[in-house]
Amino acid sequence: NLAGTLPLPQISPWQIATTNSPSHLTFQPVNEDGTLAKGQLSIMGAQDMGLTLSNISFDFAGGKISADPLTVGGRTDKTVSTRIRLDKVDLNQLSRLFGSTSLTAQGLLSGSIPLEIKGSQLIFKSGSLSSLDKGYFKYSPEQFPASLQGDDPRMKTVREALSDFQFSVLSFEMDGPMDGHMTTTLKASGTSPVFGARPIELNLNLEGDLGKVLQQALQAGDLSSTLRSVKGEKK
Repeated sequence: NLAGTLPLPQISPWQIATTNSPSHLTFQPVNEDGTLAKGQLSIMGAQDMGLTLSNISFDFAGGKISADPLTVGGRTDKTVSTRIRLDKVDLNQLSRLFGSTSLTAQGLLSGSIPLEIKGSQLIFKSGSLSSLDKGYFKYSPEQFPASLQGDDPRMKTVREALSDFQFSVLSFEMDGPMDGHMTTTLKASGTSPVFGARPIELNLNLEGDLGKVLQQALQAGDLSSTLRSVKGEKK
């Protein structure tokens, strides 16, 4: 549900709100468990200049997701830039949004992801997410992605560790187009019950793999389609 007012000082060319008085909108949950689309944003703009979105903040996976102000639309086809910020996002709820039974996790993540929107493409620019405390993840897909396959002893050890990993530190770094060649680095320090109390350091490059997972997650919340629609692209 959407609440708020959209004042139109003029119809042609259209104008929404004014610089001194942007329109403030609030959103209520659109799914049953309330994990998506409860939040707020302010909007103002004009036909020639595009729409400026600010004060963007939504409840997301037990925490908050927000974005720096951004301007979309207008007569020029320009790159839209912003920074997505995640605050205390719950890994358990996030893994449920992925819709995958092969991943379960517990812990909290925070960080920021600079984002560019070029046409219909979403591009991450050196984003980083880090754990706030201890946690765990269990990743046991029927088939591992290409970057985690291989019969050498090291990759077998990595897959076994990923199946049940208790981390003290966890971080993700990502760079590149979400639906293309995204470079992602997973770093984690901790232990795995598979190997007893032996300390384990993970430093994995997951080129392309996390991009596919993120794309599925964003599509589940329809965020990707929403961003493209606001910018004037087809879903």
